[in-house]
Amino acid sequence: MTSSALKLVDEAAALLRKGISTGSDSSEKARLEARKKAHTLLSKASTSLSDVLDGSASILRKVINKI
Repeated sequence: MTSSALKLVDEAAALLRKGISTGSDSSEKARLEARKKAHTLLSKASTSLSDVLDGSASILRKVINKI
């Protein structure tokens, strides 16, 4: 799960880098679309990492309660 989240972050970063490097060559509409897609990818990555943390915290609480 974490590796898929990192892939999403890498993809978002690549989109943003491309938008920066093409700068004035890109239309504002294209840059806005890239930004929206990057935001969506980062949101998915954040959700994925939150799920991992929630699961880990749940397991940790169960272990602590057994002690």
